[in-house]
Order: sequence, then structure tokens, then C-alpha cells
Amino acid sequence: MDLCVANRQLSVEVQGFIKNVSEVKEESVTDFLAWKWRELDKRFHYINVDLFDRHEESKITGADFQLQVWFVDNTVGVPLLFQAKILKKAFNAYRSALAYPDDTCGQLNRLLTYAQATRQLPFYAFYASADSETAVLCSRRSRMGGVFMTDAITVSHVARGRLGSRVSKNNLLGLCNPFHCLFCCPLAHRTDSAGPSTVQGVGEYLRHYFPQLSQRRLLEQATRPAQEIPAHIQSLLRGEPPDIGAINWGDRQISDNPRPYRIVAAYDLRRDQLRDADRLDTKS
Repeated sequence: MDLCVANRQLSVEVQGFIKNVSEVKEESVTDFLAWKWRELDKRFHYINVDLFDRHEESKITGADFQLQVWFVDNTVGVPLLFQAKILKKAFNAYRSALAYPDDTCGQLNRLLTYAQATRQLPFYAFYASADSETAVLCSRRSRMGGVFMTDAITVSHVARGRLGSRVSKNNLLGLCNPFHCLFCCPLAHRTDSAGPSTVQGVGEYLRHYFPQLSQRRLLEQATRPAQEIPAHIQSLLRGEPPDIGAINWGDRQISDNPRPYRIVAAYDLRRDQLRDADRLDTKS
């Protein structure tokens, strides 16, 4: 399977979902994205924490963060932590939305602080439809699709007025790359396999397009040796549902939410898994 083409198609499906489901919320788009990603690629494993234990639903508020995804190879792993926003209109008070609530940037600051305290890379996913005026960071790949990503440090500059008070959808997308570029960019390829083949390749891509992560040494701090990969991520990599109750969710002084992530995921880049996936693709 050509994961570049497949993930571009995934992004297009998300774009269609946003266009055709009225009043859709970020949570629903994130659920759709994870479901379709797993359907597409058996190297992706996830659990929807909100749906896993329904008897707890009445006790738990909405998750602080939409998605935690670990990229793991044979030697290291690196976690990306996402907040998400839908951008439907050309203009829609986007600076104020990013500075939520009440222009305090409380939601954004929580993401930055929590990510630093738990050694994760803070990102925003923008769910949006590109148009003929959209220009993204990378000039090599199509701007098509419905999922775009940029680092949360860059988003914080926008929320605090770097682009002025009237920020457009295309202003924000101009700070992003399509999410599928992570699976298409030559920087992420360390072998002949399609898609990112090691965490080092993922890091090269992130370092190039989101330099704030390296300038603040966040990428180096977030990269963990294999023996430090959390138990719940190891369970996902084995194809087993993790024990939600046993997960260490991080610093409760920063987030008192007992389950701060909506989706917890792992992308398996271990060499034996890549070979197995390639054999399955050849047979299909």
C-alpha cells in the first residue's frame, strides 16, 4: 500500500465529512479520523477513552486534548499531543477562538504547559477545506484534504495577535502542512518503505517544518528510549486494550481531568511490523 496516497485520501474523506455533516464538532471529526486511519493502516492502533468505559461518562467532563499519538520504532518513541479546531468559514473570529476562553489563551496554555511537563510535542490539528488561495508550508505536495497541522507555539503567537485581530482560515493554514505530508515527505523516509520508517525520520520532518520544537529542545526532550514507552502504549502495540484505570495521565496540577485525552494512539514503526505490513499489502 502506498501510504502517501492512502493518507491523502484519508484527508479528503475528512474534508467530505466536515462539508456534509452540519454543525459537526471537533470531537466527532477526531473520532472519524482515528476510525478511518485504523481502517486504512494496521500499523495504527488506538482507543477512544471517552467510549471505553461508559459507566464513567457522567463523572467526566470533555477531554482537554483531542489526540495523543506515539510514533514508536525499535529503539525510541515520540508522542505528539493535539488540540483541534474546525475552520469552516473564510473568517470566523479565529484569533479569539484560539485565545479561548475570554482572550486568556487558557486552553492553549494548558496544552503547552501539559505537553512540556509530560514531555510531549504540542500540536494543533485544523480540520478545514483548502481552496485555490490556500498556501501551506510545503510546496511539494497538494494542499488538498481536510486535516492540517502546526505546532502549538506558532498558534500561541497568532492567539496573542501576531497576525492582527482579523485572522482568516488561509492565514492559519499558511502556518501548517497537510497531515498526510508526514507520510509523503522525503524527509520522513529512512528506508525504501512507504511512509515514515523510523522515529528519526519523523523527527527530521518535524524539525524542518516546525523549528520551534527544536529551538526549545522539545523534540529532544520528548524522544524516549524504548524502555520508557508507557505501558498503555505497549499494550496498544501488542494489539491489546490497555487498562484505562492504570494509566498515569500526567500532572494533575496542570489538568485535573481524570482522563485528559479523547483518543490515545500508537503508530508502529518497528522493523518487524513494517515487514509484516508490507507483506500484507502485497497480498491484498
